[in-house]
Amino acid sequence: MTFIGSAKITGLKLNTIAKIAAYTVTAIDDIIICGAGNQTFTVDLLAPVAGKILYIKNIGTGIVTVDADTTGGSTIDGETTQTLSQYDCMVITSDGIDWIII
Repeated sequence: MTFIGSAKITGLKLNTIAKIAAYTVTAIDDIIICGAGNQTFTVDLLAPVAGKILYIKNIGTGIVTVDADTTGGSTIDGETTQTLSQYDCMVITSDGIDWIII
């Protein structure tokens, strides 16, 4: 496939939310800002939807555990969980079966 020229996206808006406790991602979430002091909590991913991209950022001092939707057998880069330390960010996309860190 060859692309020539450029594309402009006008009016792109990403749904950004801030969470300070355990959270289950919804289909309308795009950017999840996590953190409150030294709390450690889990972000549960929704079942993979092909092409979905999520940004997850830890601004707290605790650890954020990101869980794949294991009821459907999905993983995040081959693992059922990934962790984020303070100021870590993870960008993931789905191929419809699993989550892939990009």
